[in-house]
Amino acid sequence: MNNRVLLLIGAGGSIPAGYPSTNEITQNLLTEEYIFYHSDGIFRYDPGSSSYQNSEVKIVQEILHQYYDNENVDNYESVFEVLAKLKRNRNDVRSPFYSDSRGHDRFLRQIAINADGIFQHRSINELYSLAFTYIKNQVRELLFRSRANADFSPLDRIYKPLIDEPSIKGIDIHTLNHDTLFEDYFSARQIDYADGFGEYRDGIAKWNDNFPIKSPIRIYKLHGSLNWLWFSKHELADDQSVPGEYLAPGKVYFRIPGLRKIRPEKLFDSINCSWVDGEDEYHEIENSDGAFLIGSDTKYYSYPFEPYNLLMYRFGANLDQYQKIIIIGYGWSDRAINLTLKEWAGRDQSRAILLITSGDEWKYQAGCPISRIKCVKDEGLESVNPNEILQFLELRNN
Repeated sequence: MNNRVLLLIGAGGSIPAGYPSTNEITQNLLTEEYIFYHSDGIFRYDPGSSSYQNSEVKIVQEILHQYYDNENVDNYESVFEVLAKLKRNRNDVRSPFYSDSRGHDRFLRQIAINADGIFQHRSINELYSLAFTYIKNQVRELLFRSRANADFSPLDRIYKPLIDEPSIKGIDIHTLNHDTLFEDYFSARQIDYADGFGEYRDGIAKWNDNFPIKSPIRIYKLHGSLNWLWFSKHELADDQSVPGEYLAPGKVYFRIPGLRKIRPEKLFDSINCSWVDGEDEYHEIENSDGAFLIGSDTKYYSYPFEPYNLLMYRFGANLDQYQKIIIIGYGWSDRAINLTLKEWAGRDQSRAILLITSGDEWKYQAGCPISRIKCVKDEGLESVNPNEILQFLELRNN
């Protein structure tokens, strides 16, 4: 018998702590006034400034409005996915979406001209990049701001009984959220956790894909995190025939990426700063947008690549160690996650799911027979009886 507990957490697992819902984030992206596009290529929030917005913000918000209003999408992730699909197919003449993408090129350019005439000279790729950067920067900003007022008491109701239960030796949390709620929660409760990174040094920790089995809490952030960033360094190639970047006469360098976790409170100080860790040097940030995934298909296409491939592998491998799992606040919009759960349920007819949710999407997407899903309606985590969880895990009598 496995003496650990596995949980899969969606957005509904963070909202009770005070984090914004998908709809709240969407409305903020469409209407926020105190946003500026800085010369460093980052959209920044500055509530102390006037409500004047520069051209880039006006353009991007108008693009989001047009797609949100006219493309039958329901939230910012859907807008992101529509734009990502168009960008993926705009140069692929074999794609069935090629002509549609080219039509949208003209649509985007007209939006830019209408919102700010000087933007007519920007390329279509620049417009796409600005939209993606704006969405990711502002999602990160909103989640970061929510940390200050996070309420841990709803989490205590769910997780404290599991932590205090003597027969449970550990909890494996697989979260689809980008926030740092669990890291903050367990740190505040002085409970050690493993998240695939080493110790912090000067506010930055290296990715090492290490999740010790003896760790009481293991946190797997399947879609990345607001405080993950890709750094890069240039290293001299031993073989001068290796394709690389010619940065000096007679020398060939190539980039080595390195995933790093930044202490959230140092995140915005770290962006665009160099860092030397004593063993190797990562002089620049590869992508200041952050290492986290938005958009259903974008997530699906990103899973073959590090670190998401390693995290998804661990999710599947961990699942096979359990007969019963708990899912909290998941909206069933991730194809790869749904398929993994379906395969897990199909391999053993005794496997079952305890689902804590406020929606009904699971009835159509879960892939596991409804007879093997115990659904607890979530009216806020404080409404959930923790004894139901322990009874489901067969750790309490009915």
